[in-house]
Amino acid sequence: MKKALARFALFLLPIIVTAVVLEVVLRNLPHDFKFKKAQMEQKYDEIETLVMGGSHTYYGVDPEQFDSKTFNLAYVSQSLFFDYLLLERYIDSLPQLKDVVLMIAHASLTYMFSEGEEDWRKFNYYRYYDITPPNNQWYHKYYLEVLNLPVQRSIKKIYQYHLLNKNLVSATSSGWCDEYHMENSLDLERTGKEEADKHDSPSLDFTWNLENLEKIIDICAKKGIRVHAINFPTYVSYRENLNPVKYKMVVDTCSWISGEFENVYHFKIDGDPRFTAEDFFDGDHLNDAGAMKCSQLVNDYIESIKINPDSPRDQKSF
Repeated sequence: MKKALARFALFLLPIIVTAVVLEVVLRNLPHDFKFKKAQMEQKYDEIETLVMGGSHTYYGVDPEQFDSKTFNLAYVSQSLFFDYLLLERYIDSLPQLKDVVLMIAHASLTYMFSEGEEDWRKFNYYRYYDITPPNNQWYHKYYLEVLNLPVQRSIKKIYQYHLLNKNLVSATSSGWCDEYHMENSLDLERTGKEEADKHDSPSLDFTWNLENLEKIIDICAKKGIRVHAINFPTYVSYRENLNPVKYKMVVDTCSWISGEFENVYHFKIDGDPRFTAEDFFDGDHLNDAGAMKCSQLVNDYIESIKINPDSPRDQKSF
């Protein structure tokens, strides 16, 4: 029995050593979450406008195009739930904050960050922001990078960084991801349909996400902060493949909250004909040129609200 245990221990030893080494190396790799957190915390006393949301704002809003001191705290697939938790964590540290920009996309009000293909992203909120997501696995709670992604992906990241000298941080110092360039744009017709099929869940139950949205509105109202619910641009091939009933319900809900809460404004850009194929990287994401156009448009809109607080709280850009 002792010999069998000894052989088993010898068998496990190289696996354990490899896992420990891999964990240490992975923890020391550059990471968007680590980078953006550090950048934002350096700017606590400056930030006047905070951009939140998922990939539409992560790739589509460049804070450098704003008149106010702006930071982009969006991440890919970030839900209203995590928008709220991040805002709750940082709002008391942002004395100059006056405006919060929220991305309200087709999937935003039915999106559930549950176990599934996006589940691995939850780890980053706990690892870097000490935010405990729902439905955690034990390995998330213990910060184990090595168990969060498939080993092949982890090794690929190590290879890219240490052997190919690839920069693993895609965000700028103001939080915007400048990776989607016009010259590398994908097939808009194909990706529009693919992304619409992925995002267009049959659920019409907005209850949980409306609760999160109202929490954001409430925490901002107590600080005198305006909340801007914005429908960001998507390409026609994406919009045409969405459930039109649900699409209208999402837009109408944004209009409703802008009338229901005094600190909420709704701005619909989606469908603005000024955004053409040249502005998109794929069916539902802007490229760098489109991001500049969109950012300037959002900036002008926010500045107009500041100049005239009695402006209509429910607006379209077209």
